Amino acid sequence: MKRKIHLSVRAEKDLLDIWQYTFAHWDETQADKYVDELDQSIQLLADNSEMGTSRSYFRKGYRVLFINRHAVYYTVRGSTVRIVRVLHGQMDPEQHL
Repeated sequence: MKRKIHLSVRAEKDLLDIWQYTFAHWDETQADKYVDELDQSIQLLADNSEMGTSRSYFRKGYRVLFINRHAVYYTVRGSTVRIVRVLHGQMDPEQHL
């Protein structure tokens, strides 16, 4: 079943922050490429929402998909995959979710 992807406001801000950080440390081309790669991986969840690992032990219903240095935290309800946050892998999810 193909699901709809919904990004929370915080997830949208996370992606913007990732783009800005990458732009500041590398360049626009690299920033565009990296955020596009994150977005393409997120879109895969529409067809396979179970590809992430369960994180229900600290938040009921939460899953995580690791993409390069980032972790996409999401939930699945009915026909919607809700992207909650996109955090750097070194960030403590319990503090940021």
